[in-house]
Amino acid sequence: MSPLTLGLTWAISILVGLAAPMTDDVAEAETHSVQTTQPVVVETATATQPEKRGHFGKHKYVSPVDGATIEYGLWYPPNYDTSKAWPLIVFLHGSASKKNWYAPTLAKAGIPVRTVRSDLPFLVVFPLMRGTWSINGPSERDVLDTIEDVKQRARVDPDRIHLTGVSYGGFAAWALAAHYPQMFASLTVFASGGQPELVENLRNIPTRVFHGTADTNVRLLESQRMVEAMQVAHIPVEFTVFQGVQHVCWRKPYADKAFYAWMAARRRDAHPRRISYRTRSLRYNRAYWATIDSMIDSAHPANIDVFIPGGSQIMIHAENVGRLTLDPPSDLIPPDRSFIPYGKYTYPPWINSNPISLTPSSVLF
Repeated sequence: MSPLTLGLTWAISILVGLAAPMTDDVAEAETHSVQTTQPVVVETATATQPEKRGHFGKHKYVSPVDGATIEYGLWYPPNYDTSKAWPLIVFLHGSASKKNWYAPTLAKAGIPVRTVRSDLPFLVVFPLMRGTWSINGPSERDVLDTIEDVKQRARVDPDRIHLTGVSYGGFAAWALAAHYPQMFASLTVFASGGQPELVENLRNIPTRVFHGTADTNVRLLESQRMVEAMQVAHIPVEFTVFQGVQHVCWRKPYADKAFYAWMAARRRDAHPRRISYRTRSLRYNRAYWATIDSMIDSAHPANIDVFIPGGSQIMIHAENVGRLTLDPPSDLIPPDRSFIPYGKYTYPPWINSNPISLTPSSVLF
C-alpha cells in the first residue's frame, strides 16, 4: 500500500441546523442520539383492507430512540390497493396544531384530504411534533421513523416521497430536506424559513416556496432569504408571494388539484451526477452516494461539491473534509469504466480548495 493511502478518506456530511422559527410555542427538548433501529409497530397494520381506502387512520409505534409511543395520522387514497407502490406526502404541521393534531382538525390546518378531489393519488402522513421540531429534540428523528413505519403498513414508492410543511413545520421541512436530501422527491414550504447556508444541499430537490406579504407571524423576509440564496447558487426554485395574505397562506394551494399534479410529476433523483453538501456535524454526513467520514476542524462546517461529467472522471471540491467516501452507482460510472475495485473511491486529504479532475491514474489504494 502506498504511504499516501494512509491519508484520510473523503466523505460528505450534511450540516443541518434549524433556524429558530418566529412562533410563540417553542420549547426546549432533550437531545437524542441517532440510531439505526427501526420503529416497533404496536398495532396490526390494516392498510390492505378495503375499509382503509379513503380513510384517515390513527397509528402508533414505539420509538427506538427513547421508547416513547409515537402517534401519527395516515390518509389512504380512495382507490388504494397493494398491487402498486404509492407516492407519499409527508406533512409537517405548525405549532398551533400540535396540541389538537388528529384527524379533521389537522386536515383543516394543513392538507384537506377530504375536500380535495377523490382521485388524489397519494398516501398522506401527518407526523406529530414532540415539544419542538428542532434538531435538538426528538421530533426530527420521529419524522424519519414515522416514514419507516408507514412503509411497513402501506406500499410506498421510495422515489416519490414529497415533503411539505407550514409555519413551524415549514422550518422543519427546510432543515429535514437539507439534512437528508436523498430521501425526497420534492419540497414545498409555506410561511417559513431556514438556514441559507444549507440551500446547496437542495440542489437535486424540486422546491416551491409560498408566503404572504401581510404575514406578521413569520416575515416574508425569511422566505426571501432562502430563495435568494438558492438563486445565487443557481438552484431552481419556484417562489409564490400572495399580496395582502397573512400567515395562513396554504389553504388555497393545498385545495388546488394542480398543486398535487405538480408533485405527481416529480420523482426523486436517487443518483444525481452532482452532489453539493454542507454540514457542521457528522450527525448529518451522507447525501446520495457521498459520505463525509471526518472533518478536519469540527468548529467549522465541512463542504463538498462532487460532479461526474461522464466517462471515468470525478470532479471534487471539498473544504474542511478529512475523509470522503464516494460510492457512485453503475449508471454513473459504468462497470467497464470503473477504475476502483468494488465501486469504492478513496482519496487523500489534499484536495481542499480547487476543483480536481480525478482519472484512474490519480487514484490511490
